[in-house]
Amino acid sequence: MFDPKEYLNSLTTLLKEYFRNRLRYIGLQGSYLREEATEESDIDIMVVIDGFSPADMALYRVVIKSLESPEKSCGFICGTEELRHWNPLEICHLLHTTKDYWGTLKDLVPEYTNRDVLSFVKMSLSNLYHEIGHRRIHASMEQNIAALPAAYKSVFFHSAKPALSAHPSVHPNKNCPAFCADRQRPACAGNGHAPWQRRSF
Repeated sequence: MFDPKEYLNSLTTLLKEYFRNRLRYIGLQGSYLREEATEESDIDIMVVIDGFSPADMALYRVVIKSLESPEKSCGFICGTEELRHWNPLEICHLLHTTKDYWGTLKDLVPEYTNRDVLSFVKMSLSNLYHEIGHRRIHASMEQNIAALPAAYKSVFFHSAKPALSAHPSVHPNKNCPAFCADRQRPACAGNGHAPWQRRSF
């Protein structure tokens, strides 16, 4: 049976061995962070390396291949400099969808403003609007219906982002969304549930 903690421990040990003091960060993302993983789920890991180069990607593949269940591996790897100059619009989302495992992500990313968060939400919802409209015209009704749960999930996560910016330690999931319908307090801290909790994501 796949053990995400054992996987992370083994990965961290190997990354320290291969990259030594160039290793700056390891973080957990995706379904294992949200406690929604199934037996078929990948494990999403974020890794940050000083002086990142194409050769490091090949080295990272070697590390992954040496782990148990390498087919589970997924995620994102980048350099410290690239991350430092990342688009501020995406930083709030990145911080709230990544849990520190080794190192501190907040120390490696640029600062963001509330305007950045709102711009990211607008951009994300515009893309979702385009996707839904395109699919409604060019796909079958069965495909449209099948895609609805993912659309509900996207709307929830994007709509929650303005409130999330005031709660840096919150990692929302479908069972305990970050905020109630009024988006003022954690749903898990009070009575009742947000409407999208009743959806099957």
